[in-house]
Amino acid sequence: MLTATVLTGVMRRFALARGILDLPNQRSSHSVPTPRGGGIAIMFASFGGVTALTVFELIADNLFLGLFSGGLLAGVVGYLDDRSHIPAGWRLSVHFIAAILLLICAGSLPPMTVLGLTLVPGLITSAILLLLIVWMLNLYNFMDGIDGIAGVEATTVGGCAAILLWHVSEPGIAVLVAVYAAASLGFLIWNWAPAKIFMGDSGSGFLGFSLAALMVFSNTSTEFPMWSWLILLGVFIVDATVTLVRRVLNRERWYEPHRDHAYQHAARRYNSHGRVAACVAAINMIWLFPLAALAAMVPQWNLVFLVIAWLPLLATSLYFEAGRRIPG
Repeated sequence: MLTATVLTGVMRRFALARGILDLPNQRSSHSVPTPRGGGIAIMFASFGGVTALTVFELIADNLFLGLFSGGLLAGVVGYLDDRSHIPAGWRLSVHFIAAILLLICAGSLPPMTVLGLTLVPGLITSAILLLLIVWMLNLYNFMDGIDGIAGVEATTVGGCAAILLWHVSEPGIAVLVAVYAAASLGFLIWNWAPAKIFMGDSGSGFLGFSLAALMVFSNTSTEFPMWSWLILLGVFIVDATVTLVRRVLNRERWYEPHRDHAYQHAARRYNSHGRVAACVAAINMIWLFPLAALAAMVPQWNLVFLVIAWLPLLATSLYFEAGRRIPG
């Protein structure tokens, strides 16, 4: 956390000196030019922790390789996009390469349990996981649209997942997840509303990939199921997915920047980024955390707990009109 805090301050000075600024426009949720690219601090701080855990043999080498190679690709292409725009097709290609590297490093996938039924892994399962990883990477970028929200999500989801992993006797993976949460918290000190620096695509892409990677690896090598991760990440997954579906149905250019997510509508309605980010933290810790724990303890009912967790999030997204276009 301290490393990320210091590095974020360094990145802020660097961005100001080099003119790496996020300039307000009609699609922005901020009104003043703000430095961006602070996500590099999260990446370097996280990699420091991951390297230390590998050296002390608390995590496996294949886990280190998957997190480092894919995370580096996602972070670097995001930073290059922060500096000068990279076409969406090129970015997406790099995202798929990062996801493929992750699945190769993860090795053979275990069977998945859904309502007591065991699904044998195969080509279809791998393809679904590949798309899920790429979607997680991109939706995190989509959801990084107001001060503090992306840092809050990584901090609270990572912290809750670390507690649950420790409970199922996976201390190495638990500490690993806590490293990412702590790095995000160090950045959040600078990013809380009003933000002094944005994480940019370098941070949102890196965190989206890393959370997806931790989800895949913990499902592969521990007793902590992927369903619990999907429950914990419900706020981001539901809002981003509802918004995307609505924009596609409206025949809009869904891949273009916009400010139509439910959380952005909420921030405008209440005129507060901090209040919305705090609500996300409360939902994660008070509502989703207990349901994620139940999904881990009673795996035969994991899908039921997922539906129970997501239904209020779906209702909230519809209430705040996720995907409704803002003129201009």
